[in-house]
Order: sequence, then structure tokens, then C-alpha cells
Amino acid sequence: MSERIPVQPESEMFWEGARNRELRLQYCTNCGSYQFYPRALCKFCKSESLDWKTSSGRGVLVSFSTVYRHPSPHFSTPFTLGVVRLHEGVNMLGKIVNPTEHLQAGCEVEAIYENVHDHTLIHFRVLE
Repeated sequence: MSERIPVQPESEMFWEGARNRELRLQYCTNCGSYQFYPRALCKFCKSESLDWKTSSGRGVLVSFSTVYRHPSPHFSTPFTLGVVRLHEGVNMLGKIVNPTEHLQAGCEVEAIYENVHDHTLIHFRVLE
């Protein structure tokens, strides 16, 4: 049994959402902006008036790279990492689970969830 990685208070709702198969994003009720990664203040207006909203989990692939040399023995290679611009306007980095030779920026993607030990990770799959 593996130990749970400590979670910062600002990101607990994000990881709870992932465990519930939801992609949750911080939303500033002061200026109306979404932000990712979770933090204590709005990165745009510095307000503490942050709430959480559930994202559709859909977006567009902005960029990607295939990794051939693993960063640790816990990763199998090759795998493809992508920068995804969610419909809410924030960018996330995530594994692309179904890359093809036709993968290109602009592909529509959606979030999927994978349980790894005691954690739920958010990856993306390309929509056909």
C-alpha cells in the first residue's frame, strides 16, 4: 500500500474532484476568471474570492511531445504529453492516452481519469 502524497490546502478540491471523476477549476467571483493551477489568490486580480466550478473537461490540444526516456522507473515509455487549452481558457499539461500518427495541434480532447495506487490522475484522450 502506498502513502498518499501530501496535498496543499489550495489544491485539495482539485484532487477531490479527480477522485470523483470531475475536473474542478478555481473561479474568481471578483473578476470572473478561471485559473489553473490552484492557488490562494486570483492570479489576475489578487482577490481571495475563489470558488470551484466543474469543467466540461473538453479542450483543444495546443502542443505535444513524445517522451522516449523515462523520468523514473515508475513511467513506461514512450508516452505523449500535451498542453491542453480547456474551454474555460486555462492550460493544463497531461498525458495523451491515444496519440496517433495524425496527432496535431488543434485536435479536440477530453479529460479521462486513471486510478494509480491511491491517486486519481487526469489524462486526455483525442476525440475522433
